[in-house]
Amino acid sequence: MSQVKVFTLSSSMSLSKVREVLANSIRDEGFTLKYSQISSTEFSDHIPIQSLTALVSNLSGKEKVFFNILYRKKGEFISRMDLSKLIWEKDPNNSTLAQLSQIVGRVKRKMQSTGIDSSLIKTHWKKGYALHSSLYESIEMHKDDRTIQKLAVL
Repeated sequence: MSQVKVFTLSSSMSLSKVREVLANSIRDEGFTLKYSQISSTEFSDHIPIQSLTALVSNLSGKEKVFFNILYRKKGEFISRMDLSKLIWEKDPNNSTLAQLSQIVGRVKRKMQSTGIDSSLIKTHWKKGYALHSSLYESIEMHKDDRTIQKLAVL
């Protein structure tokens, strides 16, 4: 009786990784492919360039500034007060903090609509916001793409 190998494919796998799994499986006598959603805590691969470019194309000016600031922090948290000060270039007040909340919500909705898990923008009650490392690494991987360069982060 032949042994059956099981390969798990996830929505976050790069195309080259999927090809590698499939190519290796063809050599086996039998195989089973299993598709599974991957949670934000298990990201192991990069976000497709199509999703990143769709996101960047859909961001407004202030949303790009917000995203740019998170990107430059390389996964470290930045406080709401500091974000507000950097985005509006003045001392934070109730209005700018409320607008910041709206920006975060809009960016997360746009991420979802382009197939990017919105939890890749990490929120911590006392620390502020940060980018998940897989989102940062995906941008780094595709930093030569013209659309990604529109973020003005590189």
